[in-house]
Amino acid sequence: MNMRVRSIRNSRFLWFAVGTTALFAVLSFFSKLSCTGDAFFDIIGVTRTACYNDIQAIWFGRGLALHLPPYSGGYDAVTGTLTPGTVEYPTLSGLFIWATAAFANSDIVFLIITSVLLGLAAVATTILLARIAGKRVWLWAAAPALILYTAYNWDILPVLCSVAAFTLVLGRENSDITAKRLISAGILLGVGGGLKLYPLLFVVPLVIWILLDADLGHRSRQWRVRSAIATFGAAAGVVVLSNVPFMIVNFTGWLAAFQFQSIRAIDASTMSIWYWGLRPFVDTGSESVQHGMMLASTVCTALGILAVIAVAVRSGLRRSHVSWLALCAVLLCIYLLFNKVHSPQYILWLLPFFVLLDIRIRWVLAYYVADLLAFIGWYRWNFYAASGNAERADIAMTVLTVGIAVRIVLLVIFMVILPRRSPSKPGQVSEALESPTHRLAE
Repeated sequence: MNMRVRSIRNSRFLWFAVGTTALFAVLSFFSKLSCTGDAFFDIIGVTRTACYNDIQAIWFGRGLALHLPPYSGGYDAVTGTLTPGTVEYPTLSGLFIWATAAFANSDIVFLIITSVLLGLAAVATTILLARIAGKRVWLWAAAPALILYTAYNWDILPVLCSVAAFTLVLGRENSDITAKRLISAGILLGVGGGLKLYPLLFVVPLVIWILLDADLGHRSRQWRVRSAIATFGAAAGVVVLSNVPFMIVNFTGWLAAFQFQSIRAIDASTMSIWYWGLRPFVDTGSESVQHGMMLASTVCTALGILAVIAVAVRSGLRRSHVSWLALCAVLLCIYLLFNKVHSPQYILWLLPFFVLLDIRIRWVLAYYVADLLAFIGWYRWNFYAASGNAERADIAMTVLTVGIAVRIVLLVIFMVILPRRSPSKPGQVSEALESPTHRLAE
Protein backbone atom coordinates (compact mmCIF):
# COMPACT_ATOMS: atom_id res chain seq x y z
CA MET A 1 0.00 0.00 0.00
CA ASN A 2 1.26 3.45 -0.88
CA MET A 3 2.55 5.14 2.30
CA ARG A 4 0.80 8.42 1.47
CA VAL A 5 -2.56 6.72 0.92
CA ARG A 6 -2.17 4.70 4.10
CA SER A 7 -1.26 7.81 6.07
CA ILE A 8 -4.37 9.61 4.76
CA ARG A 9 -6.58 6.65 5.70
CA ASN A 10 -5.08 6.43 9.17
CA SER A 11 -5.44 10.15 9.66
CA ARG A 12 -9.07 10.07 8.58
CA PHE A 13 -9.80 7.13 10.88
CA LEU A 14 -8.26 8.82 13.88
CA TRP A 15 -9.92 12.17 13.22
CA PHE A 16 -13.28 10.47 12.74
CA ALA A 17 -12.92 8.66 16.07
CA VAL A 18 -11.78 11.86 17.78
CA GLY A 19 -14.63 13.81 16.18
CA THR A 20 -17.19 11.28 17.36
CA THR A 21 -15.86 11.44 20.90
CA ALA A 22 -15.92 15.25 20.85
CA LEU A 23 -19.47 15.22 19.47
CA PHE A 24 -20.64 12.85 22.21
CA ALA A 25 -18.97 15.04 24.84
CA VAL A 26 -20.78 18.09 23.46
CA LEU A 27 -24.08 16.19 23.46
CA SER A 28 -23.41 15.18 27.05
CA PHE A 29 -23.00 18.84 28.01
CA PHE A 30 -26.15 19.95 26.21
CA SER A 31 -28.13 17.14 27.81
CA LYS A 32 -27.43 18.78 31.20
CA LEU A 33 -28.26 22.35 30.24
CA SER A 34 -31.92 22.18 31.19
CA CYS A 35 -30.81 21.59 34.79
CA THR A 36 -28.95 24.86 35.22
CA GLY A 37 -29.92 27.49 37.77
CA ASP A 38 -33.11 27.07 39.79
CA ALA A 39 -34.24 24.30 37.43
CA PHE A 40 -31.79 21.96 39.17
CA PHE A 41 -34.09 21.89 42.20
CA ASP A 42 -37.21 20.97 40.21
CA ILE A 43 -37.29 17.22 40.72
CA ILE A 44 -39.99 16.65 38.11
CA GLY A 45 -38.10 18.60 35.45
CA VAL A 46 -34.76 17.05 36.34
CA THR A 47 -36.06 13.48 36.24
CA ARG A 48 -38.18 14.05 33.12
CA THR A 49 -35.19 15.23 31.07
CA ALA A 50 -32.59 13.11 32.94
CA CYS A 51 -30.40 16.19 33.14
CA TYR A 52 -29.14 15.58 36.68
CA ASN A 53 -25.37 15.61 37.11
CA ASP A 54 -23.01 15.48 40.06
CA ILE A 55 -21.11 18.51 38.78
CA GLN A 56 -23.92 20.92 39.57
CA ALA A 57 -24.90 18.95 42.67
CA ILE A 58 -21.41 19.53 44.06
CA TRP A 59 -21.52 23.21 43.09
CA PHE A 60 -24.74 23.78 44.99
CA GLY A 61 -24.23 21.28 47.79
CA ARG A 62 -20.61 21.90 48.75
CA GLY A 63 -20.46 25.69 48.69
CA LEU A 64 -18.11 25.95 45.72
CA ALA A 65 -19.36 29.48 45.03
CA LEU A 66 -17.58 30.54 48.23
CA HIS A 67 -14.24 29.56 46.63
CA LEU A 68 -12.93 28.07 49.85
CA PRO A 69 -9.63 26.13 49.83
CA PRO A 70 -10.09 22.39 49.22
CA TYR A 71 -10.80 20.27 52.30
CA SER A 72 -11.00 23.30 54.54
CA GLY A 73 -14.41 22.24 55.87
CA GLY A 74 -15.43 19.11 57.69
CA TYR A 75 -18.21 16.62 58.40
CA ASP A 76 -21.38 17.52 60.28
CA ALA A 77 -22.30 14.36 62.19
CA VAL A 78 -25.70 15.78 63.19
CA THR A 79 -26.96 16.37 59.65
CA GLY A 80 -24.74 13.75 57.99
CA THR A 81 -23.47 16.28 55.43
CA LEU A 82 -20.18 17.88 54.46
CA THR A 83 -19.65 21.51 55.31
CA PRO A 84 -18.53 24.01 52.61
CA GLY A 85 -14.94 23.56 51.54
CA THR A 86 -14.97 19.75 51.44
CA VAL A 87 -16.07 17.32 48.74
CA GLU A 88 -16.61 13.57 49.01
CA TYR A 89 -13.89 12.59 46.54
CA PRO A 90 -10.16 11.81 46.83
CA THR A 91 -7.82 14.76 47.04
CA LEU A 92 -6.76 15.09 43.41
CA SER A 93 -10.41 15.20 42.35
CA GLY A 94 -10.94 17.77 45.08
CA LEU A 95 -8.08 19.87 43.72
CA PHE A 96 -9.44 19.63 40.19
CA ILE A 97 -12.91 20.66 41.37
CA TRP A 98 -11.53 23.53 43.41
CA ALA A 99 -9.33 24.77 40.55
CA THR A 100 -12.15 24.76 38.01
CA ALA A 101 -14.60 26.32 40.46
CA ALA A 102 -12.12 29.16 41.06
CA PHE A 103 -12.92 30.49 37.56
CA ALA A 104 -16.70 30.15 37.89
CA ASN A 105 -19.31 32.45 39.39
CA SER A 106 -22.35 30.28 38.67
CA ASP A 107 -23.28 26.66 38.23
CA ILE A 108 -23.57 26.98 34.45
CA VAL A 109 -20.07 28.47 34.12
CA PHE A 110 -18.73 25.70 36.35
CA LEU A 111 -20.53 23.13 34.20
CA ILE A 112 -19.11 24.62 31.00
CA ILE A 113 -15.52 24.72 32.26
CA THR A 114 -15.72 21.22 33.69
CA SER A 115 -17.40 19.79 30.59
CA VAL A 116 -14.75 21.24 28.28
CA LEU A 117 -11.92 19.75 30.32
CA LEU A 118 -13.64 16.38 30.67
CA GLY A 119 -14.37 16.38 26.93
CA LEU A 120 -10.69 16.96 26.20
CA ALA A 121 -9.82 14.09 28.54
CA ALA A 122 -12.26 11.85 26.65
CA VAL A 123 -10.64 12.82 23.33
CA ALA A 124 -7.15 12.14 24.71
CA THR A 125 -8.36 8.72 25.85
CA THR A 126 -9.63 8.03 22.33
CA ILE A 127 -6.26 8.87 20.81
CA LEU A 128 -4.41 6.60 23.24
CA LEU A 129 -6.82 3.70 22.77
CA ALA A 130 -6.68 4.05 18.98
CA ARG A 131 -2.90 3.75 19.02
CA ILE A 132 -3.08 0.56 21.06
CA ALA A 133 -6.13 -1.22 19.66
CA GLY A 134 -6.92 0.36 16.30
CA LYS A 135 -10.52 0.01 15.14
CA ARG A 136 -11.72 -1.38 18.46
CA VAL A 137 -11.50 2.18 19.74
CA TRP A 138 -15.08 2.56 18.49
CA LEU A 139 -16.23 0.57 21.50
CA TRP A 140 -15.13 3.64 23.45
CA ALA A 141 -15.55 6.51 21.00
CA ALA A 142 -19.12 5.60 20.01
CA ALA A 143 -20.30 4.26 23.36
CA PRO A 144 -23.67 5.74 24.45
CA ALA A 145 -22.16 6.09 27.92
CA LEU A 146 -20.04 9.02 26.69
CA ILE A 147 -23.23 10.98 26.00
CA LEU A 148 -24.77 10.03 29.31
CA TYR A 149 -21.80 10.44 31.62
CA THR A 150 -18.97 12.60 30.21
CA ALA A 151 -20.53 15.70 31.81
CA TYR A 152 -21.99 13.76 34.72
CA ASN A 153 -19.09 13.27 37.12
CA TRP A 154 -15.29 13.40 36.99
CA ASP A 155 -14.71 9.72 36.14
CA ILE A 156 -13.19 10.44 32.72
CA LEU A 157 -10.07 11.72 34.48
CA PRO A 158 -9.03 8.45 36.21
CA VAL A 159 -10.00 6.58 33.04
CA LEU A 160 -7.50 8.69 31.10
CA CYS A 161 -4.80 8.05 33.70
CA SER A 162 -5.40 4.29 33.57
CA VAL A 163 -5.34 4.15 29.78
CA ALA A 164 -2.18 6.26 29.69
CA ALA A 165 -0.55 3.80 32.09
CA PHE A 166 -1.63 0.85 29.94
CA THR A 167 -0.25 2.58 26.86
CA LEU A 168 3.22 2.65 28.38
CA VAL A 169 3.31 -1.14 28.60
CA LEU A 170 1.00 -2.65 25.97
CA GLY A 171 2.18 -3.38 22.45
CA ARG A 172 5.85 -2.95 23.29
CA GLU A 173 8.83 -5.13 22.54
CA ASN A 174 10.40 -6.60 25.66
CA SER A 175 13.50 -4.46 25.17
CA ASP A 176 11.35 -1.31 25.16
CA ILE A 177 9.78 -2.01 28.55
CA THR A 178 12.28 -0.25 30.77
CA ALA A 179 12.13 0.34 34.50
CA LYS A 180 11.51 4.02 33.78
CA ARG A 181 8.47 3.16 31.68
CA LEU A 182 7.09 0.89 34.41
CA ILE A 183 7.65 3.53 37.08
CA SER A 184 5.85 6.08 34.90
CA ALA A 185 2.91 3.68 34.62
CA GLY A 186 2.91 3.38 38.41
CA ILE A 187 2.85 7.16 38.76
CA LEU A 188 -0.10 7.44 36.37
CA LEU A 189 -2.03 4.78 38.26
CA GLY A 190 -1.24 6.63 41.47
CA VAL A 191 -2.63 9.84 39.97
CA GLY A 192 -5.71 7.90 38.89
CA GLY A 193 -6.06 6.60 42.43
CA GLY A 194 -5.83 10.16 43.71
CA LEU A 195 -8.78 11.04 41.48
CA LYS A 196 -10.96 7.97 42.09
CA LEU A 197 -9.55 5.08 44.08
CA TYR A 198 -10.17 2.22 41.66
CA PRO A 199 -7.01 2.61 39.44
CA LEU A 200 -4.96 1.56 42.46
CA LEU A 201 -6.37 -1.95 41.91
CA PHE A 202 -4.32 -2.14 38.70
CA VAL A 203 -0.97 -1.64 40.41
CA VAL A 204 -0.92 -5.13 41.91
CA PRO A 205 -1.44 -7.02 38.60
CA LEU A 206 1.29 -4.92 37.02
CA VAL A 207 3.69 -5.73 39.87
CA ILE A 208 2.86 -9.46 39.67
CA TRP A 209 3.49 -9.37 35.93
CA ILE A 210 6.86 -7.68 36.40
CA LEU A 211 7.92 -10.30 38.93
CA LEU A 212 6.63 -13.51 37.35
CA ASP A 213 5.85 -13.24 33.63
CA ALA A 214 8.38 -14.84 31.30
CA ASP A 215 7.18 -12.75 28.35
CA LEU A 216 8.88 -9.74 29.88
CA GLY A 217 12.14 -11.20 28.68
CA HIS A 218 15.28 -12.58 30.21
CA ARG A 219 15.57 -9.95 32.90
CA SER A 220 17.50 -10.69 36.04
CA ARG A 221 15.63 -11.40 39.26
CA GLN A 222 17.29 -8.35 40.74
CA TRP A 223 15.97 -6.14 37.92
CA ARG A 224 12.46 -7.55 38.31
CA VAL A 225 12.39 -7.04 42.08
CA ARG A 226 13.76 -3.52 41.88
CA SER A 227 11.37 -2.58 39.08
CA ALA A 228 8.38 -4.06 40.91
CA ILE A 229 9.23 -2.23 44.12
CA ALA A 230 9.84 1.01 42.24
CA THR A 231 6.56 0.72 40.32
CA PHE A 232 4.56 0.01 43.46
CA GLY A 233 6.45 2.72 45.32
CA ALA A 234 5.75 5.26 42.58
CA ALA A 235 2.00 4.65 42.82
CA ALA A 236 2.07 4.68 46.61
CA GLY A 237 4.23 7.81 46.62
CA VAL A 238 1.70 9.74 44.55
CA VAL A 239 -1.07 8.71 46.94
CA VAL A 240 0.99 9.79 49.95
CA LEU A 241 2.04 13.11 48.43
CA SER A 242 -1.53 13.92 47.39
CA ASN A 243 -2.97 13.19 50.83
CA VAL A 244 -0.43 14.00 53.54
CA PRO A 245 -0.43 17.81 53.00
CA PHE A 246 -4.20 17.92 53.51
CA MET A 247 -3.92 15.65 56.53
CA ILE A 248 -1.41 18.03 58.06
CA VAL A 249 -3.26 21.25 57.27
CA ASN A 250 -6.74 20.08 58.25
CA PHE A 251 -7.04 16.43 59.21
CA THR A 252 -10.73 16.84 59.99
CA GLY A 253 -11.46 18.19 56.52
CA TRP A 254 -9.42 15.43 54.87
CA LEU A 255 -11.11 12.70 56.93
CA ALA A 256 -14.57 14.11 56.26
CA ALA A 257 -14.67 12.74 52.72
CA PHE A 258 -14.07 9.21 53.99
CA GLN A 259 -16.56 9.64 56.82
CA PHE A 260 -19.22 10.76 54.38
CA GLN A 261 -18.66 7.80 52.06
CA SER A 262 -18.48 5.27 54.90
CA ILE A 263 -21.86 6.21 56.38
CA ARG A 264 -23.70 6.47 53.07
CA ALA A 265 -26.71 4.21 53.30
CA ILE A 266 -27.25 1.41 50.80
CA ASP A 267 -30.46 2.46 49.11
CA ALA A 268 -32.04 2.70 45.67
CA SER A 269 -29.58 5.40 44.59
CA THR A 270 -26.53 3.17 45.16
CA MET A 271 -27.80 0.87 42.36
CA SER A 272 -25.73 -2.05 43.68
CA ILE A 273 -26.42 -5.75 44.13
CA TRP A 274 -27.00 -5.26 47.84
CA TYR A 275 -30.09 -3.09 47.69
CA TRP A 276 -31.63 -4.35 44.46
CA GLY A 277 -30.76 -7.96 45.17
CA LEU A 278 -31.96 -8.05 48.78
CA ARG A 279 -34.81 -5.50 48.62
CA PRO A 280 -37.57 -8.05 47.95
CA PHE A 281 -36.48 -10.21 50.89
CA VAL A 282 -35.39 -7.88 53.71
CA ASP A 283 -36.14 -4.46 55.14
CA THR A 284 -33.23 -2.48 53.73
CA GLY A 285 -34.25 0.48 55.87
CA SER A 286 -33.45 -1.42 59.07
CA GLU A 287 -30.29 -0.26 60.82
CA SER A 288 -29.17 -3.83 61.50
CA VAL A 289 -29.77 -4.81 57.86
CA GLN A 290 -27.82 -1.77 56.70
CA HIS A 291 -24.92 -2.75 58.94
CA GLY A 292 -25.06 -6.32 57.64
CA MET A 293 -25.09 -5.22 53.99
CA MET A 294 -22.14 -2.86 54.49
CA LEU A 295 -20.17 -5.58 56.26
CA ALA A 296 -21.02 -8.11 53.54
CA SER A 297 -19.99 -5.61 50.86
CA THR A 298 -16.63 -4.98 52.49
CA VAL A 299 -15.90 -8.66 53.16
CA CYS A 300 -16.97 -9.90 49.72
CA THR A 301 -14.99 -7.19 47.93
CA ALA A 302 -11.85 -7.85 49.97
CA LEU A 303 -12.08 -11.65 49.73
CA GLY A 304 -12.80 -11.51 46.00
CA ILE A 305 -9.80 -9.29 45.31
CA LEU A 306 -7.49 -11.38 47.50
CA ALA A 307 -8.66 -14.63 45.91
CA VAL A 308 -8.04 -13.39 42.37
CA ILE A 309 -4.60 -12.08 43.30
CA ALA A 310 -3.74 -15.40 44.97
CA VAL A 311 -4.79 -17.36 41.89
CA ALA A 312 -2.79 -15.01 39.65
CA VAL A 313 0.35 -15.41 41.77
CA ARG A 314 -0.02 -19.19 41.80
CA SER A 315 -0.50 -19.24 38.03
CA GLY A 316 2.50 -16.98 37.56
CA LEU A 317 4.71 -19.22 39.68
CA ARG A 318 3.59 -22.40 37.93
CA ARG A 319 3.36 -21.24 34.30
CA SER A 320 5.52 -18.08 34.33
CA HIS A 321 2.62 -16.24 32.71
CA VAL A 322 0.35 -13.48 34.05
CA SER A 323 -2.42 -11.93 31.97
CA TRP A 324 -2.07 -8.70 33.85
CA LEU A 325 -4.50 -6.62 31.78
CA ALA A 326 -7.22 -9.27 32.07
CA LEU A 327 -6.43 -9.49 35.77
CA CYS A 328 -6.98 -5.74 36.08
CA ALA A 329 -10.38 -6.13 34.42
CA VAL A 330 -11.40 -9.02 36.70
CA LEU A 331 -10.45 -7.05 39.81
CA LEU A 332 -12.52 -4.14 38.54
CA CYS A 333 -15.51 -6.43 37.90
CA ILE A 334 -15.27 -7.75 41.47
CA TYR A 335 -15.20 -4.20 42.80
CA LEU A 336 -18.19 -3.17 40.68
CA LEU A 337 -20.12 -6.29 41.65
CA PHE A 338 -19.63 -6.22 45.41
CA ASN A 339 -19.04 -2.58 46.29
CA LYS A 340 -21.94 -0.97 48.13
CA VAL A 341 -22.21 1.75 45.47
CA HIS A 342 -22.40 1.18 41.72
CA SER A 343 -23.07 4.64 40.32
CA PRO A 344 -24.28 4.79 36.70
CA GLN A 345 -21.10 6.43 35.37
CA TYR A 346 -18.94 3.53 36.55
CA ILE A 347 -19.46 1.96 33.14
CA LEU A 348 -16.78 4.41 31.96
CA TRP A 349 -14.27 2.46 34.05
CA LEU A 350 -14.98 -0.71 32.08
CA LEU A 351 -15.05 0.72 28.57
CA PRO A 352 -11.25 0.73 28.02
CA PHE A 353 -11.15 -2.99 28.77
CA PHE A 354 -13.82 -3.61 26.16
CA VAL A 355 -11.42 -1.97 23.72
CA LEU A 356 -8.14 -3.45 24.92
CA LEU A 357 -9.23 -7.05 25.52
CA ASP A 358 -10.49 -9.38 22.84
CA ILE A 359 -14.07 -9.54 24.17
CA ARG A 360 -16.79 -10.59 21.77
CA ILE A 361 -18.83 -7.62 20.71
CA ARG A 362 -22.14 -9.21 21.71
CA TRP A 363 -21.11 -9.12 25.37
CA VAL A 364 -20.12 -5.48 25.07
CA LEU A 365 -23.38 -4.51 23.39
CA ALA A 366 -25.34 -6.44 26.02
CA TYR A 367 -23.64 -4.40 28.73
CA TYR A 368 -24.46 -1.18 26.87
CA VAL A 369 -28.13 -2.22 26.72
CA ALA A 370 -28.18 -3.12 30.43
CA ASP A 371 -26.69 0.26 31.29
CA LEU A 372 -29.28 2.07 29.15
CA LEU A 373 -32.11 0.14 30.79
CA ALA A 374 -30.82 1.04 34.24
CA PHE A 375 -30.37 4.71 33.27
CA ILE A 376 -33.78 5.07 31.63
CA GLY A 377 -35.53 3.05 34.34
CA TRP A 378 -33.98 5.11 37.11
CA TYR A 379 -35.05 8.49 35.78
CA ARG A 380 -38.47 7.32 34.58
CA TRP A 381 -39.12 5.72 37.97
CA ASN A 382 -38.24 8.91 39.82
CA PHE A 383 -40.22 11.05 37.37
CA TYR A 384 -43.41 9.00 37.61
CA ALA A 385 -43.05 8.69 41.38
CA ALA A 386 -42.69 12.48 41.71
CA SER A 387 -45.63 12.97 39.33
CA GLY A 388 -47.86 10.62 41.31
CA ASN A 389 -48.24 8.04 38.52
CA ALA A 390 -47.85 4.83 40.52
CA GLU A 391 -48.68 2.44 37.66
CA ARG A 392 -46.03 3.78 35.31
CA ALA A 393 -43.60 4.09 38.21
CA ASP A 394 -43.92 0.33 38.76
CA ILE A 395 -43.19 -0.32 35.07
CA ALA A 396 -40.14 1.94 35.20
CA MET A 397 -38.93 0.18 38.35
CA THR A 398 -39.19 -3.13 36.51
CA VAL A 399 -37.06 -1.74 33.67
CA LEU A 400 -34.53 -0.46 36.21
CA THR A 401 -34.45 -3.80 38.02
CA VAL A 402 -33.93 -5.71 34.78
CA GLY A 403 -31.09 -3.39 33.77
CA ILE A 404 -29.31 -3.80 37.10
CA ALA A 405 -29.89 -7.59 37.12
CA VAL A 406 -28.49 -8.01 33.60
CA ARG A 407 -25.53 -5.84 34.50
CA ILE A 408 -24.83 -8.04 37.53
CA VAL A 409 -25.03 -11.23 35.45
CA LEU A 410 -22.69 -9.77 32.83
CA LEU A 411 -20.14 -8.78 35.46
CA VAL A 412 -20.10 -12.39 36.65
CA ILE A 413 -19.69 -13.59 33.06
CA PHE A 414 -16.82 -11.15 32.53
CA MET A 415 -15.10 -12.50 35.64
CA VAL A 416 -15.20 -15.96 34.05
CA ILE A 417 -14.28 -15.16 30.45
CA LEU A 418 -11.81 -12.30 30.85
CA PRO A 419 -8.89 -14.38 32.18
CA ARG A 420 -9.04 -16.26 28.86
CA ARG A 421 -9.02 -13.11 26.76
CA SER A 422 -5.79 -11.77 25.33
CA PRO A 423 -5.11 -8.11 24.63
CA SER A 424 -6.39 -6.77 21.34
CA LYS A 425 -3.89 -6.87 18.51
CA PRO A 426 -1.25 -4.35 19.60
CA GLY A 427 0.33 -1.73 17.44
CA GLN A 428 -0.24 1.64 15.92
CA VAL A 429 -3.40 2.71 14.14
CA SER A 430 -1.66 2.26 10.82
CA GLU A 431 -0.83 -1.38 11.56
CA ALA A 432 -4.38 -2.15 12.72
CA LEU A 433 -5.89 -0.60 9.60
CA GLU A 434 -3.42 -2.14 7.22
CA SER A 435 -4.54 -5.65 8.04
CA PRO A 436 -7.63 -6.65 6.05
CA THR A 437 -8.40 -9.36 8.59
CA HIS A 438 -8.63 -6.95 11.50
CA ARG A 439 -12.22 -6.81 12.65
CA LEU A 440 -14.11 -4.99 15.35
CA ALA A 441 -14.76 -8.23 17.16
CA GLU A 442 -13.10 -11.52 16.52
